[in-house]
Amino acid sequence: MGGEPEPAAVACLVERFPAGVDDSVVNRLLTLEQEGYRIVVFALEQSAEACPAAGLERLRVIARIVRSPGGMWVRARLAGHALQLLRRPSAYVAAAGRAIRDAGRRGPAYFAAAPAIARVMRRHGVRRLIAGPGARVLAQAEVVSRLTGIPIERVHLPGPEDRAPQEFRA
Repeated sequence: MGGEPEPAAVACLVERFPAGVDDSVVNRLLTLEQEGYRIVVFALEQSAEACPAAGLERLRVIARIVRSPGGMWVRARLAGHALQLLRRPSAYVAAAGRAIRDAGRRGPAYFAAAPAIARVMRRHGVRRLIAGPGARVLAQAEVVSRLTGIPIERVHLPGPEDRAPQEFRA
């Protein structure tokens, strides 16, 4: 059975995991998993609550915590930077320049983790990036998108407009 290709993967960036994931994000991930996608979740922080968000227990996800004591180690971040610089030097330099320009809005903090996230995404064959609600999540997703060239699909909280998801193109 080793000859069968793995199904395509989708990455989802959220504020906290496993608790605190918005229902609209969980529903989107459940739909994608039913369509045959593998799901990789990146959380900016590990949630303080141990109980997962409603519906999350039905998903089979690979989860990575970006910033917290149990998160990505410094060595993984440094390796991500080195590999990203070798893989796509122009994208790396552009993202670094933008991070410096956005220093007042935590640009360097988002850039610090982005190459390690991109490395894990490549390892899992991710072709789509979903950003859950929140300004921090979107800022981190934009830097990752610039490095990888993978467009962002934003999941919005349901509101009066109920518009279709938007895409950000790097």
